[in-house]
Amino acid sequence: MAVYPTLQTALSHKKNVLGCLRGSLVLRSGHGHLRHRPFSPKDFPCRPSRGHVVRFFPARRVSRCLASLSGGAGGVGGKVADGGDKSLEEASSSSAAAAAAAAPLEVEVETTNAAEAEAEAKASEEHFVAAEKASLFLMRCDGVSCSRETVKENDKAVSFAHATTQQIYLMWKDRPRNVLVLKRFGLELVPPTLEMVQHLSEELGLTVWLEPQVHARVSAMAGYSHVHLCESADERDLIDFVVTIGGDGLILHASKMYPGGCPPILCFAGGSLGFLTTHKLDEASEATRALVEAVDTNGYNIEASARGGASRAAITAPKNPDVPQGAIPITLRMRLMCTVVRSPDNGIAATEEYQVLNEVVIDRGPAASLTMLECYIDGVLVTKVQADGVLISTPTGSTAYNASAGGSMVHPNVPCILFTPICPHSLSFRPVVLPDSAEIELRVPSYSRNNACVSFDGSNEQVALERGDMIRIQMSEHPMLTVNRSEATSDWFASLARCLNWNERMEQKPSPLHQQMDGEVW
Repeated sequence: MAVYPTLQTALSHKKNVLGCLRGSLVLRSGHGHLRHRPFSPKDFPCRPSRGHVVRFFPARRVSRCLASLSGGAGGVGGKVADGGDKSLEEASSSSAAAAAAAAPLEVEVETTNAAEAEAEAKASEEHFVAAEKASLFLMRCDGVSCSRETVKENDKAVSFAHATTQQIYLMWKDRPRNVLVLKRFGLELVPPTLEMVQHLSEELGLTVWLEPQVHARVSAMAGYSHVHLCESADERDLIDFVVTIGGDGLILHASKMYPGGCPPILCFAGGSLGFLTTHKLDEASEATRALVEAVDTNGYNIEASARGGASRAAITAPKNPDVPQGAIPITLRMRLMCTVVRSPDNGIAATEEYQVLNEVVIDRGPAASLTMLECYIDGVLVTKVQADGVLISTPTGSTAYNASAGGSMVHPNVPCILFTPICPHSLSFRPVVLPDSAEIELRVPSYSRNNACVSFDGSNEQVALERGDMIRIQMSEHPMLTVNRSEATSDWFASLARCLNWNERMEQKPSPLHQQMDGEVW
């Protein structure tokens, strides 16, 4: 084995430092052997050679190397004392002088036996000093697709390719032609619905489609015979965007109409709460025109239409200057794909699938006792639920039943799934937030005292889960697109304040110490 013990310098102010082997400090350990650590730029003017292997050497062998180097220069020829810094300094200075006067010396160190040679070879591989950092790359996976993260090549540092959540903007490649208008039950919304149909068809030149019950009433009126009936799945696939006039329940109804890909939905407040309906009815004309005319005619260069261009009063212009003029801010609302898997012992082999926008609730149903559920996440049993039930919610549904059950309220752009127990018989069972890539399985065990019931998005129709049945819940591939009035964050906080009176209280009065009268503090 050839070693190159050229000593560049000796650090007399650092205790137990013997010298430098190819740019690495040689340190004395407590076992009479030597160890090394990479030096800092302040220690030496030299740099380690790329790919050089720094080895451990017994103290006696380094002494022999120092003696060989110092012998030709009249230096110290004996071995280095274990505890003396003086002899070490002399040997180091002599070695440095020899290295400067002659070419680097190659010293052969004999190995006493094969076992020692093998140990030294193994140690040399384990203590390799790399000259560069290893390259790497990361993949961002959201449960549906993966994208490559940016890694700076100069310093191998990891940086985001984009924000974990982003504001999404919509632009049409072609002008939309077909619009579906949904109306909440009630006579009070008939006048604004008729005005909306007239505006969309006559002023914007769109083909208006209505549901069967509304179509039967509207088409019979004078001047509205041109509306079309939207009943089949093929007719729903023709729709470019949906206009809803109602509350949050109507948006849930639109979600059920499109279990697959969902067109953009423009929501106008006409219900009781309206957390998701951020647009006002008196802004209907401006908002619909802005959405219809958001067409990319020439590579992000939006030109005014023949009608004079869209008014931006109802939809706030983007803050980012890179966003093309006329782009419409939207929110991609995550939905859940729920699959009910029946036990073969129950005689039902079929599976049932449901798309959920808000939440799926598994509870005890009409039974008086607690429900028992085995909870698996990504195939691993994490807990057994003994409670009235459990809520699996999307960020959109976090402000609905989830908030009533004590769960967190989450921004709709946060990619996560909320797991919230309902009245658990445990003081430590707290709500948790899971990544959107998690696959949740809730199973009714065979030893459960009673069955369970499942409801989707607050529907009155419940699905029974018998012993041995389970429900699998994961992020849906198809989100729901809702048109924002402003950006997603502004709309969300406005809804919290408007609908839930979030953090509203009387402001604290100024301190009396700051009230002065005649220049004095009373």
